[in-house]
Amino acid sequence: MENVNWDQLFYYEDLVAYAKYLSSHYNGLVQYETIGHSLDGREIFLVKVGKGKENVIVTGGVHGREAINPMVLLCMAEYYCEEFRNSLDRVSLYIVPVLNPDGYCIAIQGFDCIKSAKNRRICELKHIPYYLWKYNGRAIDINRNFPCLSWKKKDLNDAPASEPETVALMELFQNVSSIGYIDYHSRGKQIYYYRNNMPEDYNHAQFRYACLLNTLTNYELVPPQQEIEENDSGGNTVHYYSEEFCLPALTIETVDELACFPLSPHYQKDTFEEIKLTPFVFCKDN
Repeated sequence: MENVNWDQLFYYEDLVAYAKYLSSHYNGLVQYETIGHSLDGREIFLVKVGKGKENVIVTGGVHGREAINPMVLLCMAEYYCEEFRNSLDRVSLYIVPVLNPDGYCIAIQGFDCIKSAKNRRICELKHIPYYLWKYNGRAIDINRNFPCLSWKKKDLNDAPASEPETVALMELFQNVSSIGYIDYHSRGKQIYYYRNNMPEDYNHAQFRYACLLNTLTNYELVPPQQEIEENDSGGNTVHYYSEEFCLPALTIETVDELACFPLSPHYQKDTFEEIKLTPFVFCKDN
């Protein structure tokens, strides 16, 4: 991590290379795994850190343009290997730094990075500048694609879990017996915790975790009535996890609310310092 240039913009290939470096350098403590492939054939990769039985799942890069968190999450993985080795005997972190690699590549490189001419045209017809691109490689918002009570059909061909990125994360959730989940997004320095479709005791527990995260990050808690914005749909990663497993699931929004896309790489260092301890909030001895 000492050699990481925090002011550098990291391409998808840089993330893959760094993740594989961690796996080889911390052999036995870090594992690199492929959990699926994007529509355009890119690996959806996972870095597992630790050997413990308290499993925490974290994701970044669900929205393509939110390019700060993926490298930050990988740097957090290395930080844990250096500074938290004892904790990693009882805790394992399943880190998916960039769930939406096609969207990530579009937001950095433009639409020409999509090999499929058909899907590239679908994306271009949205008439959205590439650096504002949130969607996957065929213009689907992954964070509106998870089957849950708040999911809404917006277009004729809409269907929950229609995308390989969605399916890859759902299968990870099903295959790993976890104790909690955090999804990192950008912007706002906020914590979303409330679930309108979950019972009161669940939301009380969520509030406690959110308060712990507030203490760690100084990010503000989003009021319950703002869980889903007006005229928006659910279908989020955290909604699915909450309803399917009745376990804690929170969204952390990094980076200042007034930051403009494309996000400047200089946000990476501060974001790392702000969120580096957050995945341990679910652990017994946090």
